[in-house]
Amino acid sequence: YEESLGIYREMGDKVGISDLLNELGNTALYQGDYVAAQALHEESLSLKREMGNKQGIATSFLNLGMGAKAGISISLGNLGLVAWAQGNITAARELLEESLSLKREIGDKAGIPGSLINLASVALVQGNTTEARELLEESLTLIKEMDENLIMAYVLLVLGLVDLAENNPEARGHIFHSLRLCVKMGAKVTQTSSLVGVAGLALQAGDARGAAQWLGAIESALKVISAVLEPEVKHFHAQTLASVREQLGESAFQSAWEAGQRLTMKEAVEMALKEKKKNKQ
Repeated sequence: YEESLGIYREMGDKVGISDLLNELGNTALYQGDYVAAQALHEESLSLKREMGNKQGIATSFLNLGMGAKAGISISLGNLGLVAWAQGNITAARELLEESLSLKREIGDKAGIPGSLINLASVALVQGNTTEARELLEESLTLIKEMDENLIMAYVLLVLGLVDLAENNPEARGHIFHSLRLCVKMGAKVTQTSSLVGVAGLALQAGDARGAAQWLGAIESALKVISAVLEPEVKHFHAQTLASVREQLGESAFQSAWEAGQRLTMKEAVEMALKEKKKNKQ
């Protein structure tokens, strides 16, 4: 489109220029670049007004309206996350649902998976694992079409947390698949989140000391990269931490926790993946 636009500009072909600006605007919209989308559609609209192209003007207004809705959906989603962080789950759910509805309305394929993940995470915190799984599976289908590995890694992690909540044996596969993808991409924050899932697996297998060690490694890694856990992972982390403390007692917990804190993130991840291979054998 950009190459063709350059040719039309050299020719001074206003019809071709306005049409390609429209196509580029739509492309930017689907990529989530709403600022660029608005600028492109506004330039296309200006040319169509010069030519008196009423049908084209109407199309440009429609596209600009879609861009506005996309911006509103992002704002609603962000407000939903703020409400969640403040502990208002009911408001968070309402805002996230409205955001998703707008994204579906305008066909925002790039934005829909993220909204589905956020809603699934809220459902998981509320204990509705069936709804959470349905939303995550829809998100995973869309992400596979777009080949978005980082988002896929996060969906797999949350699916693993749903599996753990349901005592589903697929939890191990989902969580370690997520961890391997994160390692491949060098995504340190999501690697740390995946280790929370690994701690949950250890606890489920009856290895409370191992879970405490992973939790200590996670705490150390978060400090090194100056990051915090995502809300839904943080919720699972808090639950796991409380269970481990209760099972081990404070003295044994602190011993295992401190052993984990001495691990670097790389060492913790390598240990987790070795443990996965050992269990597989």
